[in-house]
Amino acid sequence: MMYIHGTWIYCSCTPGHMKYQFALPEYLRKQGIDISIFSLSYHLAPQGVYPTQIQQALAALQHVIEKDGRDPGTILIGGDSAGGNLCSALLLHLGRPRPLVSPKEGGVASLFRLQSPLKAALLISPWISFETQSPSFKRNRTTDYMTTKALNEAS
Repeated sequence: MMYIHGTWIYCSCTPGHMKYQFALPEYLRKQGIDISIFSLSYHLAPQGVYPTQIQQALAALQHVIEKDGRDPGTILIGGDSAGGNLCSALLLHLGRPRPLVSPKEGGVASLFRLQSPLKAALLISPWISFETQSPSFKRNRTTDYMTTKALNEAS
């Protein structure tokens, strides 16, 4: 699994993210499933501006496939919150490459195309929209640990 942490692309991976990434393989091994997690470290905002993080995620995926020899069909990409957003952006780029995301003139990522589909994507509470007034958001306001105020400040 290539995991992309959340925290609004403004903060580094938290101890909670690391705890989850160590607990998940242990739990799955008890179920008979062998999994390793590659945790992507990416440039944070405001120093890393769009589309830097997507380019870095694309380069990491390319490295895992081409340099480490992994079959795309065995790769799960996942992320939470802003990391889920980044996973979505990466999947969108893989399906419909965007010149803004691909490096110009000779960049390795500009030549990268999947030869087969990825195994799956796991999006945990992906931050897909800055909308905080939708019926779903209002309905889940008491169970979501992110407050409207925090999300509005981060967006």
